[in-house]
Amino acid sequence: MLKIVERANELLQKAKGAVGLEPGASGLWLDHPNAETLLRERTRSEFLRKHVGELIRDGVTRIPGLVSADTCEQLTQEFHQYCQQHSAAAADYRDAQGYHERLCNLHLSSPRALSIGLHPRVLEVLDFAFGKRAAVCSSLVFEKGSQQAIHRDSPFFHTNPEGQFFGVWTALEDVSPDAGPLTYHVGGHRIPMDRLKIARDNPGKKPGELYSEYIRILHQECSQRAIPLTRADFMRKGDVLIWHPQLPHGGSPIKRPELTRKSVVFHYMPENSPMHGVEAFFSEKFPNTPNGYRRESGRAVIDHGSPRFDHNY
Repeated sequence: MLKIVERANELLQKAKGAVGLEPGASGLWLDHPNAETLLRERTRSEFLRKHVGELIRDGVTRIPGLVSADTCEQLTQEFHQYCQQHSAAAADYRDAQGYHERLCNLHLSSPRALSIGLHPRVLEVLDFAFGKRAAVCSSLVFEKGSQQAIHRDSPFFHTNPEGQFFGVWTALEDVSPDAGPLTYHVGGHRIPMDRLKIARDNPGKKPGELYSEYIRILHQECSQRAIPLTRADFMRKGDVLIWHPQLPHGGSPIKRPELTRKSVVFHYMPENSPMHGVEAFFSEKFPNTPNGYRRESGRAVIDHGSPRFDHNY
């Protein structure tokens, strides 16, 4: 089935001008005007029809209870062990409650984290959605809510063709409404944004400044279109969310700082697809610099070397 989808995706890319996909639009076949028809034609799997269909319509889909409670607990233990073993590096990333900020790429040293990132059901959805084999780009483990402003991931995970990316968020514990749940604008992935026009309209601005303008326009568009904001306080331990690269999402304010919101996020792209950040996103040029991979359980995983701590926003 993957070979059929790969061929259909190749034909779609060759014909994208004829089928109404504007230059700069997402290269995902999910964003084709007739994507739901294509979905029905390409698979009879009810699982894929449900979850890929929701990605097409809503920009996000939930798979309840996909990861076992034991796996969630074991990853939490491995996270704490890593923090203890690297206490000096972790010291600058602890809050007043002793909770840590994000830990990047724990899957490079944690078999448990990697098992979540390579969950067969997640890869089934992503392989089908990409039309190619999915590869792991990176991961983030959170001990508390990020409180990150509403944003899109696409400027940080820029591919050619565009939009070859998905984020996958797994709750490692039941989410409290007061712990800063993940938030997102359902359907907001359909808001058109012209990254190159933003660059042209702001000559001389640095990539960070262009990104700020991009986010300002995104917030304005969500407000003008009155797209409601969903708070994912319904997520339970082991539940998984997959989101479209253009889905506006973030972290809501933490109302009770003593609460945790343990979770892990994985980022994916098609294997052998170069990926770059904000500088390339606002440029007409796309460097075809290959990513450095290693193989894990037959899958390509970008080799970042070792895990590292970073601030939540």
